[in-house]
Amino acid sequence: MLSEPPLAGREPELGLLEKSLQNVFSGAGCLFLISGEAGIGKTRLAKEFEGKAEARGCKVLVGHCIPSTQIPYLAFLEALEGLSDNDNLSHVSRIKNAAKRAAPDIAGAIPVVGTTARALASLLKGYQGEEGKGSKENLLLGTLELLKTESSKRPLVIRIDDLQWADSASIGMLHLLARNVHDLPIFLLGTYRTEEVLDQEKGVHPFLDSLQIMRREQIVEELNLRPLIEKDVQQVVSCMLEKPVDKALIELVFKESGGSPLFAIETLRMLVSEGRLVERSGTWTMTGDGGIHIPRTVQEVISRRMDKLSKDQRKILECASVIGERFDPSVIAESLVIDELHLLDELDSVSKNFQLVAYDEGSYKFAHARIKDVSYDGISKPRRAGGSNFWQNESASF
Repeated sequence: MLSEPPLAGREPELGLLEKSLQNVFSGAGCLFLISGEAGIGKTRLAKEFEGKAEARGCKVLVGHCIPSTQIPYLAFLEALEGLSDNDNLSHVSRIKNAAKRAAPDIAGAIPVVGTTARALASLLKGYQGEEGKGSKENLLLGTLELLKTESSKRPLVIRIDDLQWADSASIGMLHLLARNVHDLPIFLLGTYRTEEVLDQEKGVHPFLDSLQIMRREQIVEELNLRPLIEKDVQQVVSCMLEKPVDKALIELVFKESGGSPLFAIETLRMLVSEGRLVERSGTWTMTGDGGIHIPRTVQEVISRRMDKLSKDQRKILECASVIGERFDPSVIAESLVIDELHLLDELDSVSKNFQLVAYDEGSYKFAHARIKDVSYDGISKPRRAGGSNFWQNESASF
């Protein structure tokens, strides 16, 4: 019933990427980073751009960083697989061809698992060279030489997804390439979740540390994606349903999603799966009283972000969720019997590092209505029933 969601509200960002691509065709490479919260549409924008780049003759290579997997250079190895133009080759054969072109240093430097490990072990025997394993410097420079050669055949677009999970070796590789593509037809593209790299509780994230240096060196351009406005959400919903949509339904989806494309799409899919949408006189509308629960996918995204909060920050948001979507910090300070300046520091941290709340016109509000709901649902019924006495008891840990 639902069509694929369109790319809506990202025309300016897509235009900036295409403008830089034109410079790449002239031999001026670049690094572009697309950032934003989970579900905001980073990968969707990247894929739309890559489709246009391929239509103009570029070779697109894609690698993914994987959480809790600190395998050196894994994302770049995956991207190098794409250098093979033969789609009929096996997974192992594509790795062999890509790594063989990249010289023995790459094969000897990446300890990976499964079929990839066997392929690289085989390569290492055949292509190790007279001096044995190459140094890290030779590995980096060898990869750069490989990309120089390949980009002389046709421009390259190399995307590394989810840099918030990148290992330090891959971050170093990205930094080296960014410094050296300014005179090559290579478009480096990266995506990362801002809430993951801004977690100051764990110190400076290694990717953020490198990014700050690249900013000073002026070798990176950045796009930070913001939530969609209502007319863009309307375009997404109308295109997916392929017919006009009742205004009240648009307003509901926009309110529930907070402008997040993922939240909007998952909310619409849930309504369809539950049979809540009906067509009347050629227009889609919703049945029932208008109340909907949180889609599981949305709840998982929010829960992952909230899991990073400290115990005190979690209590503050739970207290705020009882008040409503918008809350006055002084009310929370009084309820929890804590110093208001300390409370403001904690809220500032939650806002900057996790993007769960935002300061707005003298008060705070939840970044999405669903964040409030997930926080409230985390309070057990006995705790909710405890009233003001309960919240004052909660203050003991501050």
